[in-house]
Amino acid sequence: MSGITNKRSFVHRANRNRVEETDMPIKMRLLNYFNKNGVHFLLDEKIPVLGMDNRMGYKLPDLYEKSNKMVIEIDGPVHGDGENVTRKTVDKMVDYLKHDIFPCNVPLEWCEEKGITPEQFIEVYIQLHKTWRLRH
Repeated sequence: MSGITNKRSFVHRANRNRVEETDMPIKMRLLNYFNKNGVHFLLDEKIPVLGMDNRMGYKLPDLYEKSNKMVIEIDGPVHGDGENVTRKTVDKMVDYLKHDIFPCNVPLEWCEEKGITPEQFIEVYIQLHKTWRLRH
């Protein structure tokens, strides 16, 4: 148990001293990749969403594609292992769906383990989103 406590303490200290979000490099990589391919995401856009874990009245997803109402949430090890996500992440995804926003939760560790890039993962989600929209 002390190993977990030490890790959390280290992460807490590192986060307190950081000057930018830890996932900003991957956000920018994804933003540039998809913008070049004609899918225009917005970075850290406020979206009006009320829900279980949100009393502010909005969410700030990592990336938001306005015309198709799709959000990208980039999840590192804090949010789960890719196959099992935290309750907070599940609640967030449910809140998006209740507001007719299609959420894509990108588990970075899982993608790495399976040998696919986050870009490939998101492209599959976009195709699923298109199919889902046609059926509903």
